[in-house]
Amino acid sequence: AILVTEGYSVVVPNIFTPNGDNINDFFTVKTEGVSALSIDIFDRWGLKVFSSSSITAAWDGKTSGGKEMNDGTYFYLINATSSKTGASQEYKGYLTLIKN
Repeated sequence: AILVTEGYSVVVPNIFTPNGDNINDFFTVKTEGVSALSIDIFDRWGLKVFSSSSITAAWDGKTSGGKEMNDGTYFYLINATSSKTGASQEYKGYLTLIKN
């Protein structure tokens, strides 16, 4: 999804494949005009499996807390702050993790 709000953009992929082929191996959010970004990712039971407050955050989709991640659908919450206006916007959605 490409989301443009008040002079900034947030691009959130809806699928990634952490299978080691160097193509879509990480879930990353691409931004333009954003001064702050937080990302939380949850499994289907609502357990947080990834969290970051870095604009360059990348989730490898392999493990969380020592537990191997399964293929499936995960839920994300992203909060982006515009570097131009200082306004924050929350984005919610689903992403699919496929290892093979």
